[in-house]
Amino acid sequence: MKPTHLPPCCILPEAAPSASLSTAQAPCFWSARFRVDEATGIICDLIAALHRPALPADAVNQFPSIEDWGSELKSYRNDAGAIPFNLLDRAVALFAELASSQGPRRLLHGDLHHHNILYDQHRGWVAIDPKGVVGESPYEIGSALRNPTQDPARFAVASIIERRIAVVGERLQFDRDRVLAWAFAQAVLSAIWCIQDSRDPSRGLATAHAILPLL
Repeated sequence: MKPTHLPPCCILPEAAPSASLSTAQAPCFWSARFRVDEATGIICDLIAALHRPALPADAVNQFPSIEDWGSELKSYRNDAGAIPFNLLDRAVALFAELASSQGPRRLLHGDLHHHNILYDQHRGWVAIDPKGVVGESPYEIGSALRNPTQDPARFAVASIIERRIAVVGERLQFDRDRVLAWAFAQAVLSAIWCIQDSRDPSRGLATAHAILPLL
């Protein structure tokens, strides 16, 4: 089950502006003027604001779960394809292990990366284009690790990934190993979705290969 886009006006509650984001002063925040620590810190602040302490009662019925999304890993493994089996098998195993041992489940943005974060002159940094998925908070980091550019050399590097994960640990107290494992499984899943949509899967695959030695 690939993620679908919620209506453009449907922003997660804590980041919801009273008007459209047409007043945003910057198209996105992956400009070179932001260092890794600063950009990752902004993402962490948004996660802290967006993830409600308690899962809304109706969220389970209204939104898919991360287990729903992850089911495509097994389906693709059974059909075979362009992704190496060693990546697929590890992703399937990790996803199952993580999904069965989740912490408190939240309503997640589902695609919180640099291009879905805008700066509004009145509200500061806000998240747009939520997908809406139910799962534990550490799952949310994966999308950011596959960004901010089309060039994997800018993000799919062990030292950059390690630094980002360190900032996440400092700011959100997320467990390093869980964040890395989720990010690896998501990177493989992202590559599958790209292949299914006839798009280039290289960002997801490069990220998975970069994370694999860190697991």
